[in-house]
Amino acid sequence: MTDPGLVAPVGLIAGHYHIVAGGRRVVNYAEWESVEANRAFLGSAAQSAFNAAAAAVPGVRPAGGKIYRPAVRRRRG
Repeated sequence: MTDPGLVAPVGLIAGHYHIVAGGRRVVNYAEWESVEANRAFLGSAAQSAFNAAAAAVPGVRPAGGKIYRPAVRRRRG
């Protein structure tokens, strides 16, 4: 986390930000411990804080998001 005012939400493993060639778009790919952890974040005060931090960056606007599950699960063992 680079913003000292933000605390990593419970269940967040990592957040990846990719700038598309030409710099016109940024993709945020977040990894969560579970779908439940991701859903708990959605609509929370923590999400509002993250949205406010992103909105403070010139030219950034939200575009929505989706939850995706892995097509293949790893076996434990």
